[in-house]
Amino acid sequence: MQLNGVNGGGTTNGSSAVLVRGSSVVEQKLQFSTRPMTVAFKDLSFTVTVKPNTYPAAKAGDKATAPAASASASASIDVDVGAAAAPAPRGKKQLLVEKKILKGVTGSFESARFTAIMGASGAGKTSLLNVLAGEVAAGTVDGTVSVNGQEIDPGRVMRRIAGFVFQDDIILGTMTVREAITMSALLRLPRSLALETKMARVETVIQLLRLDKCADTLIGSAHVKGVSGGERKRAAVAMEMITNPSILFCDEPTSGLDSFSAFSLCQTLKSLAAAGCTVVATIHQPSSEIYHMFDELLLLADGRVMYMGELEYAVEYFGARGFSCPRYTNPADYFFMSVLNDATHSMFDEDADNHDDEKDLGEVASGTSGFALKDESDSGSYHSAIDGTPMTTLALVKPNQAVKETADARVQRLLNMWPTTEQCAAIEERVNNPTFTDGVKSTDLKVGASLTEQYQFLARRAFKNALRNRFMVRARLGQTIFLGLLVGLIFLQISDDQASVQNRTGALFFVATNTVMTGTMGVMTVFSVEKVVFMREFSSRYYKLLPYFASKIMVELPFHVLFPLLYVGILYFMIGFQATASKFFIMAFTTVILANCGAGLGLLIGCMVSDIAVAMAVVPMVLLPLMIFSGLFLNLNDTPYEFYWVPYISPIRYAYGAFLNNEMDGLVFSCTLPNGTEHHGLGCPIPYGETVVKNLGFDTLSVLENCIILICMWIVLLGTGYLFLYKNSKRPSGAKMVPKVKSH
Repeated sequence: MQLNGVNGGGTTNGSSAVLVRGSSVVEQKLQFSTRPMTVAFKDLSFTVTVKPNTYPAAKAGDKATAPAASASASASIDVDVGAAAAPAPRGKKQLLVEKKILKGVTGSFESARFTAIMGASGAGKTSLLNVLAGEVAAGTVDGTVSVNGQEIDPGRVMRRIAGFVFQDDIILGTMTVREAITMSALLRLPRSLALETKMARVETVIQLLRLDKCADTLIGSAHVKGVSGGERKRAAVAMEMITNPSILFCDEPTSGLDSFSAFSLCQTLKSLAAAGCTVVATIHQPSSEIYHMFDELLLLADGRVMYMGELEYAVEYFGARGFSCPRYTNPADYFFMSVLNDATHSMFDEDADNHDDEKDLGEVASGTSGFALKDESDSGSYHSAIDGTPMTTLALVKPNQAVKETADARVQRLLNMWPTTEQCAAIEERVNNPTFTDGVKSTDLKVGASLTEQYQFLARRAFKNALRNRFMVRARLGQTIFLGLLVGLIFLQISDDQASVQNRTGALFFVATNTVMTGTMGVMTVFSVEKVVFMREFSSRYYKLLPYFASKIMVELPFHVLFPLLYVGILYFMIGFQATASKFFIMAFTTVILANCGAGLGLLIGCMVSDIAVAMAVVPMVLLPLMIFSGLFLNLNDTPYEFYWVPYISPIRYAYGAFLNNEMDGLVFSCTLPNGTEHHGLGCPIPYGETVVKNLGFDTLSVLENCIILICMWIVLLGTGYLFLYKNSKRPSGAKMVPKVKSH
C-alpha cells in the first residue's frame, strides 16, 4: 500500500532519487564492506533505583527499597509508593523507588533500514537506545538483546560493533573538523588499513557530509568561535561514520539544528542506511520531510510499544482504531498532539467533524483518511486498513468521539491493544526468526591503534591544544612574570642583618606556597574542562587510559619546567639570595620539582571531582592545612599530636626545608652591638644560617633528601590521580543483565 500526501509514508520521487543516488555514492566512495546486522530485543525491561522526589510522580505499585543499614537489610520492600513521593521526614531514611523505565519492549531493527524511535518525553526513547548500545552504567536489564540471532551483552559487544552519536556533541574545541575526523580514523580504524587509506577515507567523509568548507575551522567552544551547530553535529556523525559501523545509533541527531541542517543530516543518515547500515535514531517531532525519510517507526509510551513497523502504515494503523489523522497534517505532530496528548483535541475534532463520514470512508482507499477500507468486492463490509480483516461497528468510532478520552486512558488502551494485533505478531516473528543468523564474528570486533600509536597521536594533539589555547598560555606566562617581579620588588636586595632572617624565611616560604598553588590551579582548571571530552572519547573507545594519561603529563611537563625556571630566574637575584651557581641551580631544581608536585595535586583533585566548582572549593581545603603545617607558622617540633602526620604529606614542608638548607648554609648574619659597632657571627642573637634551620626544625633532612621525597610525592600523586581517573572513567559495561532461567 502506498500513501500519498502528508498522511503518507513515502517520499516524493525527487527526494527518493536523491537518496538512492546518495546511497550509491556512499557505497562507492567509502567502499562499504559492512556485514548486514539485525538488532533484536525481546521482553526488554530496564529498572533504575531513584529517590522519589527526583523522579516525576511515582506511581502506585512501584517498588520502594529502604537504604540498607547492613548487607542483610538490602532486600527490596514491596510497598505502595504512590503517596511516598514527598520527601521523607527529617531523621528518617528515605525510601528509594525502583522505577521501571522500559516494560517488556520487543522489536527489531533491520539492516539497510532507517528506523525512528518516537514518543513523548519520558516514554523511554533514549533509555532504550542506551540499553541497546551498552551506554548505561547503572540499573537492571531484564530480557534479551541479540545481533544476527546471537544473544549478546550490549555493554561488552555492541560498543565494539556499533557507532553512537550522542545528543550533545562533545568535541575538543581547539581541534579543526578535519583533525577531529582524522583522530577517529587513526585511533579507531583497524590497524591493517594503510595510513593512505585512512586519510583518503577522511577526505571522502568530509565531502559526503559537506564539511569541506569548514574542514579547517576550529570546532570551537564557549570561549572560542568555531563552526555552526549543524556543522558540529555533522562532524560528530562523521567521526562515527568513518569507522564504517554495521549499526549506528543516533540520540536526537536533529536537536538544536535549523530545518535545513536537520534535513541534510537525516538525508545523509538515510543514504548510510540505504548503503547497508542499520541506522536507528530517536527523534522528537520531526518535520514532515524528515518524517518521511524513515523506513520504520517505533512509537513508545510509558516504556511500552504502541506501534512498530513500516512507517507508511502507521497513520492507517491508528486511523483504523479511531484516530484519524487530518489531511495536510504532519503525521509526527498528529502522533504527539492527538494520540499521545490532549493539548489540541479540539483542533483535530473540529477538523474531523468537517468531513462527511461516507466521503471519509471512500477516501481511505487512496490513503487520505484514516480508519477503514471499503472492500470493493463486498459493498456491505468494511475492512481494516492494515490487515484487511472485517471491522466491527465499534471500530468505526468517529475520531472526535475517540479523542475525548483522557490521555492516560487512551494511551493505555492503545498500549494494551498492541500485543493483540497482527503487526505485533509480525514483529515477534521477525525477532524469533531473524533474517541473518550468523551472529557476531571475531572480525566484527574492531581493534584500533596500538598503545604506542595512541600515545603518539594524543601527545601531538595535546601539544597543539596547549599552543592553540593562547589565552591560557599567555595568562600563565604573564602570571609567572608578574609574581616573579612582585616578590622580587617586595624583598628587594635583602641585607644580612637580624631583620633579614624573617625576610629571607618569608620570601622562601612565599616562593614555595606560590609555586604549589599556581601548579595546582593551572592544571586543575584546564583538566576539569578537558575531562568531559576525555570521558566521552574514552567511553567511545578512542584510546586506552594509560596513553592519554602519559601524553597529558609529558605535554604539561615542559610548561612546569620552563615557567618555574623563569620565575626563579626573575626573583632570585632581585631578592639577593646567595649568588653562587650551585645554590641557584639547587633552588631552581627544587622549584621545578615542587611545581610538578602542585600539578600532580591539581590533576589528582581534577580526577577525583567532576565538577569544577566543587574542585575549586576543595583546593583551599587541601592547601591550607599543608601550608599551616609546613614549618613557618607552626614549628615542626611543636606540631600537635593529632596533626603530627600532616607535615609528612605536605610538599610545601619539604620544598621549604630544601630552600632553607640551601640558602642558610654558610650564611653569617650581622648585628649591632650595644656600643654601636657592627658584628658578624657569634655574639649576635642569630649568628649563622644553620641556627635558623635548627630553630625551625628543618635540620633533620638535607637538601638532597628533601628533593628525593618531593620526587616520590610527585610520583605518588600521579599514580593516585591515575587510579581515581581509572575508577571514575570506567566505560559503561551496560546495566546488570538478569540471566534467563532455562527451562528443561
